[in-house]
Amino acid sequence: MPRTLWLIIVVVVGTAVGRYAGALLSRAFAATGRLFRRRPAPRPNPTPWLPGQIYSVRRDPLSFGLVKVLAADSDAVHVRLYKHTFPVRPEVGSTALLALGTLNDADGFGIGHVPLAHDAFQAWEPVLVRAETVSDDELEGYNIWLEHHGGVFR
Repeated sequence: MPRTLWLIIVVVVGTAVGRYAGALLSRAFAATGRLFRRRPAPRPNPTPWLPGQIYSVRRDPLSFGLVKVLAADSDAVHVRLYKHTFPVRPEVGSTALLALGTLNDADGFGIGHVPLAHDAFQAWEPVLVRAETVSDDELEGYNIWLEHHGGVFR
């Protein structure tokens, strides 16, 4: 019987010490983990496009056009696509000289608001030309899109 009693005492004391030691060790490892934890690398800004920037973009294999960034968020770049096309990439452009046109124009038309995924806009090969302010009139289509929770062209 004394041998059984001794075994019970060792198990009870060992378990109590084991729990205490285990708690101390887990706290120590947790503290060390907080000190040496790897921090995630900073995420790149998903929106390098800024409102008011005017870009020359590839319209098709043989022509270029101009767009103006109306807004940008983590999901999309919202642009205004002007009707004018150029045989070479334009280097300067003022929106005062550009127009959207209408569907009935013989020389084409533009679109007041086009919500594009970042990859889709990047596929247009945009090159920054200049920056201007965005007027409230230019934001009309974008505001309607916001109000109705519109989609994005991919």
